[in-house]
Amino acid sequence: MLKPVDPDRLAITIDRLEARFAAPAPGTAQRDDSPDTGTAPSSDAVVSVETGPSGSVPQTILVALAGMSGVQKLGIAEIAWVEAHRNYTLVQLVDRRPLLVRGTMTDWESILVPPAFGRLSRSLIVQVAVIQSLRWRSRDQTLVFFGGIDTPLPLGRAATARLKELLPH
Repeated sequence: MLKPVDPDRLAITIDRLEARFAAPAPGTAQRDDSPDTGTAPSSDAVVSVETGPSGSVPQTILVALAGMSGVQKLGIAEIAWVEAHRNYTLVQLVDRRPLLVRGTMTDWESILVPPAFGRLSRSLIVQVAVIQSLRWRSRDQTLVFFGGIDTPLPLGRAATARLKELLPH
């Protein structure tokens, strides 16, 4: 805390913290079949999913960005991989910069379902369809190249073995 303390700013901060801790627990995904109303999210994580015509496969997702910087709508097909990044998740998008999103890997795993997506480790989920190639670097490292992304994703031995099980033979 910096001195001197401004009582008005301190009161605002306390109110904001009380409101935040009174909100639903972070990491809870809310499924929503209704159209996007453009309202701000009330939770701290993945906000809502819009399902496809069949009602079972999500087509778009509304996510809360890190740092209270807003909400963004993403197409599920745009997601190349999702990786845990401390208290957030880093979402690497095809042909776009990655986004830092509030949410847990469990939230993402419930939305990004097999066989299109596969969880390779505690901290990584990939979309199989956008993988272009694999390049073996050593016994302990494989580079995964995705369409529309210049930088490859390095994988360890166990994650590479799980990925090979997901790939068509």
